[in-house]
Amino acid sequence: MSEQLHLKVFSISGGQLQYSFHPKLTAGRLREITNNGTEHCRVWSLEHSDKLNGFAYDPRDKGCTGHKAMLGGLLEGQIEVHSPKEITISSKLEPNALQIRFFDAETAEKAQELIKLNAACCQQKLMEDAAAQQAKMAATQEA
Repeated sequence: MSEQLHLKVFSISGGQLQYSFHPKLTAGRLREITNNGTEHCRVWSLEHSDKLNGFAYDPRDKGCTGHKAMLGGLLEGQIEVHSPKEITISSKLEPNALQIRFFDAETAEKAQELIKLNAACCQQKLMEDAAAQQAKMAATQEA
């Protein structure tokens, strides 16, 4: 039985995890990608998306296809570690857990840190939205 590879580029930001197929990430180029020291992870933010400029696997590439995101973001996100390079991510609203095998353990660790940080961000945003909704309802009832 042969394993089918699905190489994807991921973005984790603002409580969301998004992914898509990137034209430069192909199974045929896997050895080249992993062996030649090519940078395959870059830290950036929405305020500083220019940090993606020149990145070979820029998720903004117009050739990216199959865009998807975890339903509900990383709300109550959970990480199951299978190995130093392989994890499964689940969240409250996403019915299908997402299994990811990274090119190296260092990238997997960075991703886990970002997932935990963004899960907390997502939870905080939910609590803020609920408090705002409750305040709005209370103001409506007083009027």
